[in-house]
Amino acid sequence: FAWVLATFFVSNLFESDTGILAAVIAGFAVQRENIPQLNALKKFKGQLSILFISILFVLISANLDLNQLFQVGFNGILVVLIVVLVVRPLAVFTSLEAKFGFRERLLVSWIGPKGIVSASVASLFTLILTKQGFDEAYVVEAMVFLTIMITVTAQGMSARRVAAACDCLEKGGSIIVVGANALGRTLATAFKEIGRDVTLVDNNKEHCLISQEDDLQTVCGNALDSIVLENANISKASILIATTANSEVNYLVCQMAKEHYQVPEVYPAIDSPNKGLHHNLVDEIGGNLAYAKPVSIQAWKDAVEEDTVKISDMVLTGKGSKFIQDLKIESMADDSWIPLIIKRKNGYFFIHADQEWSDGDILIFLSK
Repeated sequence: FAWVLATFFVSNLFESDTGILAAVIAGFAVQRENIPQLNALKKFKGQLSILFISILFVLISANLDLNQLFQVGFNGILVVLIVVLVVRPLAVFTSLEAKFGFRERLLVSWIGPKGIVSASVASLFTLILTKQGFDEAYVVEAMVFLTIMITVTAQGMSARRVAAACDCLEKGGSIIVVGANALGRTLATAFKEIGRDVTLVDNNKEHCLISQEDDLQTVCGNALDSIVLENANISKASILIATTANSEVNYLVCQMAKEHYQVPEVYPAIDSPNKGLHHNLVDEIGGNLAYAKPVSIQAWKDAVEEDTVKISDMVLTGKGSKFIQDLKIESMADDSWIPLIIKRKNGYFFIHADQEWSDGDILIFLSK
């Protein structure tokens, strides 16, 4: 950070107003290097950006005379409304026609709040014009701040409602399945068929190639690498299911997703508790046991590859739901089937150890 400021300062010493250009060129050069702790630096840079933008807003706003806002009056508000309701929609509809549908362009037309760039440029122009003797120079700054106040308030508060009305809201978060083995691909395919956005992550190139041939979105790499998880858009994920043959890796990936990326739901698959990792450890990281019981991923992977399994469903009503309700982790030792997904009126859900059941639930499961 100090190096960036030094580049900016030294460049301005040799030629005024070249500091920003020098910093940008330096950034182009640095991004070609192999930088350690790059993700941590990016997060630090983001925090600094928020800090400096906040300070800049305060400083610029402190220079604004509120009487100037009242002087532009009703005519100023009318100009802002014309910009928001006429000029911007025209610009959006004429420039984004090929890439977006009508509803998407309508949403983009509405969500266009103005921010720090326009405010800082307006303040600079106002100072320059005032020094040049233009008495009405204050109108530029007043109009920009009036636009910011109206757009941030009206559009910012209504953005979600407008997005919902345009049917542009993302329907649930995405799902990341760590482990593109045969079982992981089967699970990913099941989620894809019910309309969920799912991404597979695996460091086995052969597994990745097969999943890509199955038309499944795949990121090839080590799931314990933060760059790989970010390439899988983990920031948009609402569910992460780790179903590799290594229980410890499954646990660590879920721990990382929960603690560093705040993924709401994490489900590690673990083998027999006698082999070391117990489901109590899963509870400690805020996760839940995948498939509602310990599962031998290797055995199921082999069974799927040998095509000796099938996907079935069962409606849980009356006796059926009571039978499922009475099941405990310890009593689900029968490895001839594993539950995958439960279907309800309000959607589909991945099955876990603390699953609650109701009459009418449809259980989708894998059986040998």
